[in-house]
Amino acid sequence: MLYVIILSVFLIQFLFAASSAYRLSGAQIQKISTAKSVHDTIGLFSRLLHTFHYPLLVIIIEKNIPSSSSGETLVLLRWLLLVSLSGLLLGCYYFDLMKLSIEKATIQYSNQQKEFAFFAWLIGNSWRLAAKLIRYIPDFNMWRNALQTVHFPFKFFVISTASLAFLLAGNYACLYAGVLEPTYRMTALSLTGILNGVYSVVTILFIEMKLSLLTDQSVNKTISVNLLDQYLRVYLVSSIVGAVMAILFLPTFGKWMVALVELIQALG
Repeated sequence: MLYVIILSVFLIQFLFAASSAYRLSGAQIQKISTAKSVHDTIGLFSRLLHTFHYPLLVIIIEKNIPSSSSGETLVLLRWLLLVSLSGLLLGCYYFDLMKLSIEKATIQYSNQQKEFAFFAWLIGNSWRLAAKLIRYIPDFNMWRNALQTVHFPFKFFVISTASLAFLLAGNYACLYAGVLEPTYRMTALSLTGILNGVYSVVTILFIEMKLSLLTDQSVNKTISVNLLDQYLRVYLVSSIVGAVMAILFLPTFGKWMVALVELIQALG
């Protein structure tokens, strides 16, 4: 079961990073809505993984609470965060390849306009993409140029970094808090809903709206596609930094969650 969780965590972050290229793909071929549909098709698999891996992780931790220490649980959660980080890194590595692949899939979908025929084409061509993944070497100059620009979007970088660190560390911190205070572990687990809600609000207001605005402007030729490309790469780099912060500050987040749980119990 643990191997299933590890694979799920890796794929969730890999698909998140790699499929973020859909905005560039849509802007390049002037089919942003269709490109988003292709992205959502990929994201469906990621959402399914996210739905099932967390309950499985809860089961493993609850079974081990009587026999394992909080330190062992912390090590497990940090390893899973490290797996998340590796998924993000590999997704960034294949970012440009995924951009081209999504462009091709979007054009194919536009030409066929039949969902089942498109899915059959997507499955049939998956082996070709797998073969490209093995041989592919990215152009790191694209990443270097995005980060070394004079007009670096520092505010956008800070918000996106903090939001992902908050999500990754927060979700696992709730599990860790349940181990530190087993009596209140149900209350601690319920806090994940609040954390995900806060993350969604911040992401929609400060990240998604900015990226959507830049995407529309690039489609309408009011800004260069290169600016959109820069923001997307900065967003992915900030996600990597956020994952590193989550690994480092997970114990602190866990103690904060314990304090919050105790406050809720006192008020209740």
